[in-house]
Amino acid sequence: MVNGDNNTVSSRLGRFLELNPEAKLSDQDNGCIIESPWGDDSIAFRVSSESSELIEDLNSLRFPPRFTALWHTESKDLEFIYTFLSADHDERGRRFLLQFNNRYYTCEYTDASRALNLLVNAFRVAGPVGETTYRNLSGLKSFLRYQKIREQANEPTVERFLTSFWVRNVDLSEEDAVLLARHINFYMHYFDRRSSRILIHEEPIREISLETPVRYPSGAFPAEMLGRELDPFLLSLWESSSASPDPFRRFLYNYQIVEYSAFYYLREEISQAIRRVIASPDIPSRLEEASRQILDVVVADRATEESKLTSAIQHYVDPSFVWSEIEPKTDFFSKPTEFDGGFSVVALVKQNWTLDDFRAAWIPKLPDSLRKIRNALVHARESRQAHCVLPTARNQHLLRPWTNLMSAIAIQIMVYSES
Repeated sequence: MVNGDNNTVSSRLGRFLELNPEAKLSDQDNGCIIESPWGDDSIAFRVSSESSELIEDLNSLRFPPRFTALWHTESKDLEFIYTFLSADHDERGRRFLLQFNNRYYTCEYTDASRALNLLVNAFRVAGPVGETTYRNLSGLKSFLRYQKIREQANEPTVERFLTSFWVRNVDLSEEDAVLLARHINFYMHYFDRRSSRILIHEEPIREISLETPVRYPSGAFPAEMLGRELDPFLLSLWESSSASPDPFRRFLYNYQIVEYSAFYYLREEISQAIRRVIASPDIPSRLEEASRQILDVVVADRATEESKLTSAIQHYVDPSFVWSEIEPKTDFFSKPTEFDGGFSVVALVKQNWTLDDFRAAWIPKLPDSLRKIRNALVHARESRQAHCVLPTARNQHLLRPWTNLMSAIAIQIMVYSES
């Protein structure tokens, strides 16, 4: 909380708070702590009341949450926090002009700003390391500590210079700055396969409860169970899905299980018709006619791949098993899922539904939703004409409940299908 005393460090950082509403200030003896700069809970800065230069610099800095960077508001220069480099390093001193979207941007690796040098010393770890890995500050401070230890031991230090990657005069919105950074990464890599890369972070995702699958979908763990040998191909797909931390791949592996079983799925009446032909006592004397009968039965099945998948799910999957995964997440599944990339899945259920309601409506709604998600994941080539699911952190979060649902269906099909 900011103290209203005009003599506190917090009161001297009013402009900083205006530029960085994600951050919080808390007064301490002879200084203050900046919490959550960049909106990053893992990082804090200790600012002393004697740190006039740092206070001055902070009041002209924007900490953009999507970047490991400082945005100098007066010059509009974006300073990406990089590392210590030797004077003869091939990147240090590299400078180029990029023309992009009818603007010119000067990009260069050169000395870090005074502000960054001061912030490295003021850096404090405030939480466990996350996706941002402390915005490179922990490593920079460790190097300074290493140099200091060598100095105190009268050992030679390693000559390194704190180097930033600068993009000058970036007069853009933060969203457009992300687009610019993505293109800079691409073109630097095009000309230098070992080029460093601008770190671009996703918007933080706070809601994690949706990502957890139901632990006991069939009730209490049984004391005894009957196992049968499963199809080795399906078992391999299931193992790959279980081992993958990526919900995109887990969804697709589980979808392949269902797709594989659906490919070999025959409607019950067709299966019965074939069995009748095969079971005929006189089949040895009329093999040619029996072959034609079986062929006629199979050709008569005009079902599409989509309808086969729907039929396989309906035939093998217990809706109550699926409902056990949906019910705890009714708030999620009762709203459309809007993915980055423009693809949207309609609400699967209504807020007040029971198992009976779901049982009456889940076919073909659920199989159709899963098929559309799968298409949006793998058919990126259609993104000019149709919407897709981009590989963003937000989409990973949104996809996890659907992946858990896909997994519940896949394991039921593995158990009950004859594949």
